[in-house]
Amino acid sequence: MAWVRVCQSEWLSVELPWSTEALDRLRAARARRRNLWIGAVASLVGGLVTLVAMGRAGAAELPAYRLGALALLATLVVCVIGALVAEWRVGQASVAVDLDASRRWVTLRGVAPEFAQAVRARQSPSDQPYPAP
Repeated sequence: MAWVRVCQSEWLSVELPWSTEALDRLRAARARRRNLWIGAVASLVGGLVTLVAMGRAGAAELPAYRLGALALLATLVVCVIGALVAEWRVGQASVAVDLDASRRWVTLRGVAPEFAQAVRARQSPSDQPYPAP
């Protein structure tokens, strides 16, 4: 189910069929995104705890804390980059619904090619806003 906000008082409700594969891809992308953001937050918290502990550590323990802080920083960077890629993948796995300014044409992006072909086959030539590829 996709919702598009047309203007302040109007909503367009669109319901599209999902294939099992498409739903699995979307769920996997969302889970990957969630896990990477959780990893980024855990790395950040671990890094802050390490920095606080470094302030109380003796001179002999300082190199180990620095190494740990660097490892957590590297983990944080990798998780954030991975989470941003996962955000993009969630967008790619999702269906986008756009309404033109006249509110006459609805554009669906991210649907399966088979679905697009089936819709085109059912449309009359006058219903198609653009030439079919």
